Amino acid sequence: MSFPVEPERHQQCNPGNFLAPNPGPNPDISPAILFESFQNEEVNQGLLQVVEATYRPLLKLMKVFGLYFEDDVSLRRVGQNSSPQSTSFKHKGYISRIYCGFVVTGLWFHVIVPLVSVFLEPRPYLFLLFVIWHLLAALVATICLIVLPLRRTSNSRFQIFLSKVIKIKTNTVNLKKAKAKGRDHLILFSCFFVCSVASVIVMDKVVDINMGSYKPWYAWYGFRITWVASVIIGCGIWVLPLIFFCLSCLIMEAIFDDLYTQMPVMEFTELKKRLKELCEVVELADRMFSPLFFVTVGLYITIMCFNFYHIVNLPQGNPFMFLSVTLFWVLVTAALLAIIMVFGSTINEKVEGIQQVLQTLPVSSEEPGKILMLMLLIMDLQGQPRGLSIGGLTIINKSLSLTVNMI
Repeated sequence: MSFPVEPERHQQCNPGNFLAPNPGPNPDISPAILFESFQNEEVNQGLLQVVEATYRPLLKLMKVFGLYFEDDVSLRRVGQNSSPQSTSFKHKGYISRIYCGFVVTGLWFHVIVPLVSVFLEPRPYLFLLFVIWHLLAALVATICLIVLPLRRTSNSRFQIFLSKVIKIKTNTVNLKKAKAKGRDHLILFSCFFVCSVASVIVMDKVVDINMGSYKPWYAWYGFRITWVASVIIGCGIWVLPLIFFCLSCLIMEAIFDDLYTQMPVMEFTELKKRLKELCEVVELADRMFSPLFFVTVGLYITIMCFNFYHIVNLPQGNPFMFLSVTLFWVLVTAALLAIIMVFGSTINEKVEGIQQVLQTLPVSSEEPGKILMLMLLIMDLQGQPRGLSIGGLTIINKSLSLTVNMI
């Protein structure tokens, strides 16, 4: 196969046209335009079934914690070649929406509870810690309800991301690892949740830390109950979106690995098309997760700083139990931050790994056009890093991951 060397042809096939620059998504492209561009593509039904089976158990659990408001967690309607305003999106899930709205409202109310007590109680740093803790839970829940559910009247970012993934033309993607890891992550979440509930009970009954027992909330005992409930729900909200992130990264890794195995035998035009698809998938994933990372990374570090302060300055009553609970949350926060860095840097490595595979592709010297296009692809991949970003500000790569984890 040969490619004529003409200036007009060069511009048409320039890899910069489909390997979008990073960091950060392109704000000029609206989600609606991206979604409409995928509608005419044929759905890979086999890939859709496997992806749906991977996400379904987690989405059911996220509904319990008010992070997903669809009554039906099936993702099959994403593969229907129709707009979200059509009758295929007729099931609206009013009960789930009301429940999610109730949960988010409660979370935001419990941001105000310790914030008011900051000005009325003598331990302001403790109450500021709880303000940040509840603020993180409320922001994460709000972002998830905006980004994840499959809406009827508009397209969520998860909807757009999924629409692109299930239209990748391949029958060899192996998602067994993602499904197995998903089950393992849910088991780990169950263990974490039990430990978290135990820590909340210890804080309430042993250490006697309950926002409902401080001014001005101690006037009604119900505030003690609602605060404990909000913290327990917040524990799930802290972790479940990151499990969703891990599953999405595992799915993208499997798609990249499938491309790596097929690249040596693919036609060059097909290779360019697949690279374009994968770059679009990564960009859409960045649109979906970058707001979440902007909130979580910043607040995780802030919470760890406050926790270290309280480790140094232990209270007079039950210092050992207070220290145990604080150390538990320090470890949890550090682990969640490390998960974001490790999985995010893995996606960056997968994108950059394409360059190494391209350099090993056999190309005949009698095909100068193909050699030129291959060089353009490699040069484009050597430019700015690509991958998932923190609020569109910086790409999560190995160097950033090592820096944050060392800190």
